[in-house]
Amino acid sequence: MDQLNQIGLDLEALKAVVTGLVSVIQEDPESLTKARAAALANVRGWGDSKTQDLIHKQVTAMLAPKL
Repeated sequence: MDQLNQIGLDLEALKAVVTGLVSVIQEDPESLTKARAAALANVRGWGDSKTQDLIHKQVTAMLAPKL
């Protein structure tokens, strides 16, 4: 398998893991709050203020409570 295909496979596996974790975390409000805070702490300092705002909105949307 060439490197590009391996990266694509790794990305799809990572997406599956993250989706699974988020679906479990969404059922526990305390864990959801902690996960959101940890995710935002990990991206602090990335890019300019506009990029930070976009990241914050994406993280908040992804880690929103299940309706």
